[in-house]
Amino acid sequence: RQKFGKPGRTMSISVNYNYSNNFIDGYNESVTNYYDASGVQSGVDVIDQNYNKRERSNVIAGRISYTEPLGKNFFVEGAYRYTFRKTDSDKETYDKNGSGEYNVMDYQYTSYIENTFITQQAELNFMKQEDKYNITLGVNLQPSKTKSYRETFDDAGKSIIQDTTYTTLNLAPSARIDYRFTDDKFIRLRYRGRVSQPSINQMMPVEDNSDPLYRVEGNPSLRPSFSHNLNLDYRANNRKTMSWFNTGLNASYTTNKIVSKKYYTPEGVQVSTYENTDKPVFNVNARVMVNTPIAKSKYFWISSFTNVRFNNNIAYVRDDSNDFVENITKNVSVSENLRFTFRNNWIELIAGARVSYNNAWYTVSTMDKVATWTNAVTGSANITIPGGLNVTTNINHTFYKGYDEDYNKPSTVWNAEISKQLFKNSATLKFKVYDILKDAKNTYRTTTDNYVQDVTNNTLGQYFMLTFTWRFGNFGGGKGGPMGGRGPMGGRGPMMRR
Repeated sequence: RQKFGKPGRTMSISVNYNYSNNFIDGYNESVTNYYDASGVQSGVDVIDQNYNKRERSNVIAGRISYTEPLGKNFFVEGAYRYTFRKTDSDKETYDKNGSGEYNVMDYQYTSYIENTFITQQAELNFMKQEDKYNITLGVNLQPSKTKSYRETFDDAGKSIIQDTTYTTLNLAPSARIDYRFTDDKFIRLRYRGRVSQPSINQMMPVEDNSDPLYRVEGNPSLRPSFSHNLNLDYRANNRKTMSWFNTGLNASYTTNKIVSKKYYTPEGVQVSTYENTDKPVFNVNARVMVNTPIAKSKYFWISSFTNVRFNNNIAYVRDDSNDFVENITKNVSVSENLRFTFRNNWIELIAGARVSYNNAWYTVSTMDKVATWTNAVTGSANITIPGGLNVTTNINHTFYKGYDEDYNKPSTVWNAEISKQLFKNSATLKFKVYDILKDAKNTYRTTTDNYVQDVTNNTLGQYFMLTFTWRFGNFGGGKGGPMGGRGPMGGRGPMMRR
């Protein structure tokens, strides 16, 4: 970055380079049994292969910008960015010969792919900077070129070449407004258009039989998608009462969205490909966060975090007549996290509750028991005892509603730890017990364009941990525990004042 004689006149240049080179050697073994409608086995497919894969990537990007003052606190910026990305993916697959050696090439799953992607971006931005506000309005032109080369083989080993090249040109506006009402109140509004190119796997994927019941087919006719992104953020705090408030909104509106097309073969294999949809896809997410003392108290606090999300997605599935139909999925989720805190110089007590609601609607079919509730009651205590002793415990009781019968079981997780500071607070000895009741689990629901899935994950389970920490110095002159004033469970210690 270089400043010139006139205030506000600057030029900056940046260059980035990334290189990766990966070698993969693996084995693929599977046995798939097929059955007819009456349950009689109709066939079997055995895969026993060795494959060697090499993936290389080179990316170089550069940007140059120039800023010129046009008047008092008024500037114009011109910028140019160039990105060159080249990716190679070579895969050779071998079957066994009569003596059991992997030296018979399987041409169906052998391929050589090379992809070159060049993007350019020319920007023009006008900026106004004042004490109370900053405004930036701009526009950028984004030409791009994609060249994909793929070599595959037929059953006899004859080479088949696919060479695809296409170019695009997009115009993307941008805007940013920052306004400070006072030192304690601030609002920011951002808008930006963005172009997203289809990946090489979406256009020409490598044949992959690692999952015999799932196959991906590329679409070389895919076009880039364009998204409008809007972000709004408002913050306010009161230094006298030590309270704060934050609310925000994130929204996106995408045209030419790349969506999936899925169907099943008569053998039960799921096939997935991609297509640009001519209908818009949009997402909205809003949040509100509040933290404030209760009735101007120095010891009692209340905090709330509310989040609302709405998604509108599109996919294509086959109906009973074997034709592709549009399936619109609308998903809404609402969550609330409420906490009450009592804090003084030696103890911190927290009681709270969490509520999460999720529901989805489909245009192709109606699904039962889609709405779910995940609720929790929580509590924690952090006690500092004179002499450098600290005791911390927390408990979470989670209960579910709307999941399948085997997934609605509640769970209670209780953790505790005790720590002692030694050698003039330079060292800490800590003993922790996790999941005292042996009841931890993790249940959630996944909602996609063609199925709803309830999942319960195994957790680490109960364990005990003894740690010794030695601190050789104070970073930044801070005081408190070894983690810079944070409590042993990762939360804020009772000695920290907000």
